[in-house]
Amino acid sequence: MADSNAKPKNMTRAFFLCALAYVIALCVAVIVVYSLGDRHPILIVLTADIAATLAIYVFARMFRNASFYDAYWSVAPLVIALYYTLVAS
Repeated sequence: MADSNAKPKNMTRAFFLCALAYVIALCVAVIVVYSLGDRHPILIVLTADIAATLAIYVFARMFRNASFYDAYWSVAPLVIALYYTLVAS
């Protein structure tokens, strides 16, 4: 008989790994933003988004699970809009 707690534990682990991937991707993007300094905002956003996407790609490859990308395409535009609202204006 299967362990009834297995699914919730697996979902919790999956959520944690996904959250970790996104926190790391955000940190990578922030490092890129600060390293580019006073460059054009579009160049900064493009480079930071590529770097964050690569961080998510690494997680997807490590765990052989392309689902890491699923939420990224919903979260990234919000972060970019926040950047433009707070920093690039």
